[in-house]
Amino acid sequence: MRTRLSDPFELENRIVKHLSQAPTSRRELARALKVSRPTLSRALARLFSTNSITSVTGVTEDETPLRPRGRPSETLYLREKTGYAIGINIARNNATALIMDRAGNVLDKSSKDYCSFSDWTEPLASICQVISDNAKLKELDLTTLSGVGVGIPEPISPHLTNSVEQTVSRFWQCLTVTKNVVEMSGLGESRSTQPPQGDRQLYIRISGGVSCCFTVDNATTGSPVIVGELGHLPAAGQDLRCYCGRTGCLEQFTSVPALCSLAKVSNLTEFAQKAQAGDLETGDILQRALTYLAQGIEYAALLYNPKTIVLGGELIDTFPALSKQIAAAVAPRLFHNPKIVTAKLADSDVALGAVAAVYNELAVRRREESIGKIYE
Repeated sequence: MRTRLSDPFELENRIVKHLSQAPTSRRELARALKVSRPTLSRALARLFSTNSITSVTGVTEDETPLRPRGRPSETLYLREKTGYAIGINIARNNATALIMDRAGNVLDKSSKDYCSFSDWTEPLASICQVISDNAKLKELDLTTLSGVGVGIPEPISPHLTNSVEQTVSRFWQCLTVTKNVVEMSGLGESRSTQPPQGDRQLYIRISGGVSCCFTVDNATTGSPVIVGELGHLPAAGQDLRCYCGRTGCLEQFTSVPALCSLAKVSNLTEFAQKAQAGDLETGDILQRALTYLAQGIEYAALLYNPKTIVLGGELIDTFPALSKQIAAAVAPRLFHNPKIVTAKLADSDVALGAVAAVYNELAVRRREESIGKIYE
């Protein structure tokens, strides 16, 4: 039986949830959460350090035989307008971002369109400036941010990671997490439902390529996140050479660029118009893509054994019926019965996954810190 990782932020999350309902004293909070005062004090110290909570002193508790004069009590409040994490999604022609507080509320959303750039740090710096300017206008406090997550639509190299960190550090001094947009999308989906569907979720993204992201335990407890190139599995009976150097890759018959090339159209909109008009050749191309996608998803599902399979990306957005068709093709061939659903978040909402990546990295670091103390 698999042992689930506990959330190292569990007590802090419970404190934040309690304070979001009403301010309270330390004594009342310890009683409500059923924890000792020393344990509570350690969790509160961490929340004070991120400026997530504040306190007001001066209210006098009732007199007791041991304290005939009484003593000032401390009332704890959840701070408003204080950013905890920022999520940024850098796409090919626009960037989107959001600021979240410690309770998970979205304090602000920003976006920035652009036409061209020489490297990814240009649009990143531009959207960071927009975030900073908007925060000042709305009087949001970003001085104690815990982290900034950045999603970029290409493989993440050490050089790119360093460039992103240097760019973000011009605006905020905090943890920076840089991930591929597929991983960010999967993380965002795992947090998009209530209750979260992130326990063994396999996210499949079909856009410029075909990739997958496997998350465990909602991916915010420091659990592993696995990203794979589903599009480079072999398509049965095909030997067309792929740009990766191999032959017969599934992506050559299922990605958006491949479908457009096979149908001799310039974009997915034109492809959809031909398909909806009943063009037989385009219909055959789409049906073959469905067959190969079902084959690849079947292999991935047998490998990862997910509870939920989420299908997203441009192709699914354009042809929503594909989700049910793929589910019908895949389900009879699996030993278990995963739920196959369409992605809830649009590409513009990938920034939510960027915030989730920050939470996950913070959980990893907190757990490593705790383990280190055990062996000191």
